[in-house]
Parts: sequence; structure tokens; C-alpha cells
Amino acid sequence: MAAKNTGKKSIAGNIMWILVTGVILAIYIATHAMCFGKPKDVNEMLLEGDSPEEGDYVSINVDGVFDWYAETEYKINGFIPAGTKKYCIVWVDDTTIMSLTVKGNKNYEKIDDIINGTWNYLEGYQMFLPSPVKFEGTVSTINSEIDSYYTQALVSMGATTANGYKALHLTIDTTTTKNTAITYIIIIGALFVGGIVFLIKDIKHNKKLSAMPIAPSQSMPMSASNDLVFGNMTQVNDIAQNTSSMTDDNNTLYR
Repeated sequence: MAAKNTGKKSIAGNIMWILVTGVILAIYIATHAMCFGKPKDVNEMLLEGDSPEEGDYVSINVDGVFDWYAETEYKINGFIPAGTKKYCIVWVDDTTIMSLTVKGNKNYEKIDDIINGTWNYLEGYQMFLPSPVKFEGTVSTINSEIDSYYTQALVSMGATTANGYKALHLTIDTTTTKNTAITYIIIIGALFVGGIVFLIKDIKHNKKLSAMPIAPSQSMPMSASNDLVFGNMTQVNDIAQNTSSMTDDNNTLYR
């Protein structure tokens, strides 16, 4: 009986696991459309008179960066701390400016090189902007706290509407790439499938337990028990009679 109850608990636990991982998988896929399409080229969009919108998965060739303007904690999927990420101001074309979010020392070094090259170009130390570096990411709005730093940095540089600049209050978040998103989907999907596999195994195991015959009771049948009891009583009576007979014999011997 205990084995059956344990089996039912295991099945219930697996069903709960499948539901939770299934919901997480569905939400993650829905919020990471980058896995199912080609990124839009921001540079081409601007040339055609379009602008990136929140949620777009885009690519951008960065050859001009003015400076870093913020750094915050990076969290995987929004809740697992994993270092920091930094925000920089990208000079997309002659008049358009937007934010770029990156993480990792290699990316920081790339951006630092572009910043140095950008200012060398602006100050006349070199004739061309640095070689472009391609980044891919998802367009998102800048949260209010970060946006205040962004606005302050733009004003301090003179990159304002009054000076002919169009600053998009959007950032291209490169911290979750297409390959990273696909990896997470595979991991969550494997956990989901694993739950299904264990559920099937538990159901089969539970069916086997249900089909097993119940072991006969080890207690003695009533008839056998009665025979033993009454048989013992008969033996006791015989012993009593024999004892009585011996007493009579002894009495006769000593008369």
C-alpha cells in the first residue's frame, strides 16, 4: 500500500514539473523571437527612413561611440546575478544616436577602441572612423533611472535636437544573443522532456504494482488454530490423568 502511495506522489510531482517547465519554455520562446528570424539591419532601416522599435531583433555595425554612460548588474533572465553590463552612446549615422548595451571584457575592449577612434576622428587626429564592429541584440526601452544618465550625457556632449541630432531613447541589448537564447531553450526543453519521460516510467511502474497479486496472509487458518488449541488441551488432560494414576499407585504402595 505504501509503494502505491509513493508512486502516486511521484506521478503528481512529475506532472507539476512538466507544467512549470512547459510554462517557462512557452514564455521564453514567446519573448525571444530572435530565434526564428533574421535580424533587421539598423543601418539599412535608417537609410530607408525607418526606425527600430521595441522588441525588434536587430544587427548594427558600430563605428562611432561617444562614451559609456552607465553600468548595472546583469541578471540572466532577469533574476540570476551574473556580473555587470554597460551602456554606451552610439553614433549610428550623421544625426542619429542611440544606446547599446553590452557585457563581457572583450566587448568592453572593442567599445573602448571605438570610443578612442571616434574622438581621434572628431579631433582631427585620423581621417576615418574606426573599422565597424557588428553587434546583434534586441531593441528595448531604457528604464527611467538609466535614461536619466543617458539624457545627461547627451546634453553634456551637445548631442541635442537643437544641434540637429535625433537621439533615440532605445538601447540595443546584446547581452542575450541568438545563440544564447537557443541554448536556454534547449536546456529548458530538455528539462520539460525529462519530466515527460519520468512520468511515463512512473505510470508504467505503478501499473505493474497494481497488477501484482496480493501476498497471502501468514496468519494460521482458524481451523488449524482450533485444532492446535484443542489438541494441546487434549495433551494437557492426558498428562493430568497420568499424574492422577501415578498418585493412586503411590498411595497403594504406601498403605
